Amino acid sequence: MFKELWFLENPVETRIGNCRFIKVKEYEKLLILSSILQLEKTKAIEYIKDNNKLTEGIDKIVETLNELSFIEIIRNIRELGLYEGYSNLLDFCFEDKGCFDLVETDEELTFYINLIKEMNCIIFEKPCLNPELEYFNKLERIAKERKGEVITFKSMTMNVGLYKDNVLDISIYNLHEYFNTIANNKNYDTGTLFQTVSTEKMQITPWYADLSIKKTELDEVDKKFIGQHLHMVKDNPEQKGTIKALNKL
Repeated sequence: MFKELWFLENPVETRIGNCRFIKVKEYEKLLILSSILQLEKTKAIEYIKDNNKLTEGIDKIVETLNELSFIEIIRNIRELGLYEGYSNLLDFCFEDKGCFDLVETDEELTFYINLIKEMNCIIFEKPCLNPELEYFNKLERIAKERKGEVITFKSMTMNVGLYKDNVLDISIYNLHEYFNTIANNKNYDTGTLFQTVSTEKMQITPWYADLSIKKTELDEVDKKFIGQHLHMVKDNPEQKGTIKALNKL
């Protein structure tokens, strides 16, 4: 498995079959199918417990489930929809059908899922367990949105499409590779410009900004939280832009 050759878009050979690179035009289906990956073993068991609170012996059942491997839970409790979900995802990402049935252990499942994620640049952000910090993270994301710093799949595709014909037919992996290459060139040009022009009073919109994004509206609770928690970033020199954006929200 030579990752430096992934840009060639040849399928990756594995024990259960050849894993293919998903194309940009297939992104929507991949997004739908990969949502199953967010329901991990602990979450699956919590779901079973919460939906069977009145079932006699549920605590014993949960105890038994905790002792099982995740692959055993997926295959034996079909009503959860995990078996169908994982099967559909692997059928979509592998050239041969039925690959999921060849996975034997949790470690193997993790390997193939991580491979699919890496080959197709899938990232799931887990929420912060601290509700206050998670709320601040939300506001910081909104601040970046207001500054045009949110990189969307649409903006990536449109910008790469300016340089690459048939952008919908390339792999999602190569879309990211092309975008990063363009970004490096743009950042070099911008850095050179900033050395000769004062930007102190300039409002600069990033070249990749998706102007079609609808700005998130804030309620009074959001605004109050902002006023109370700006101190969380004020001493961080890397967050000066965020502070200005939050002040304007």
